[in-house]
Amino acid sequence: MRVYVRECRICGKTFEATQASSRYCSDECRREGNRISSRLRKQKAKMRIYPNRELLDMAKEASKRGLSYGEYVAKLSANRREATELE
Repeated sequence: MRVYVRECRICGKTFEATQASSRYCSDECRREGNRISSRLRKQKAKMRIYPNRELLDMAKEASKRGLSYGEYVAKLSANRREATELE
């Protein structure tokens, strides 16, 4: 049986593995690695659902103010123009 020398992806400790795909030195590190992977997968899934988060936030802000998205953006542009003219 072949033995592989690996470095744990969580704690960095060197360990001997019997499978080439082993990444963690212990069950504790494996569970932590799975927690991290799960968290990252969930974050990536949120980004796929809302790839342009800024646009969604602006639409919500417009709705709070009783405006359509287009009206809100137009007012923002007008306010920016006025601010640059005053400088």
